[in-house]
Amino acid sequence: PTIRAGVDSAAVGDTVEVACGPYYEHTIVLKDGVVLRSETGQPKCVTIDAQGPCWVLAASLVGNTTVLEGFTVTGGFRAGEGAGMLCNTASPRIERCVFTGNTAVSSDRVEGCGGGMMIREGSFPALIECEFLENSAVMGGGVSCLSGYYPTLTGCLFQGNTAVDLSGGLHCAGAAPVLTSCVFTQNSSSNSVGGM
Repeated sequence: PTIRAGVDSAAVGDTVEVACGPYYEHTIVLKDGVVLRSETGQPKCVTIDAQGPCWVLAASLVGNTTVLEGFTVTGGFRAGEGAGMLCNTASPRIERCVFTGNTAVSSDRVEGCGGGMMIREGSFPALIECEFLENSAVMGGGVSCLSGYYPTLTGCLFQGNTAVDLSGGLHCAGAAPVLTSCVFTQNSSSNSVGGM
């Protein structure tokens, strides 16, 4: 009945295919070795709307056989990191997903980073043809990644993301992402770089 229930019941090697339509869910945790995809593999097929105040997706301790494909992720709101999606010691393949309208604000302990996505602690995700549109955070409105991590972004679009402090589109603190054929447009920051 829900995407979360489908993922929770899956085992390594399974594919969870989601019928087109809107899903009002949050706190979906990806599983190692499980493919989660919309039935068409395109983001217009399935929208996951958290409707705030909660994060939408998380990946922790998963490798590159974990796949997220063809979703629109929206409505995430988190005091801390990764309102749309948090990658923590995780290296999933994320393909043709749109992260839009997600917001990360600061908490008492953590700066609000990565409105669309936060990449941290030993994570090496591959983002392919993903779009980060109109997300917001204190740092890294679209995506934020911390030191020592090496995400790859291919054919990604960062548009209309905003940051209160640093980097409206992509914020990297000591990280070394590899970007190929990515576009940054109309991103803004109140205090520093708009794009990256």
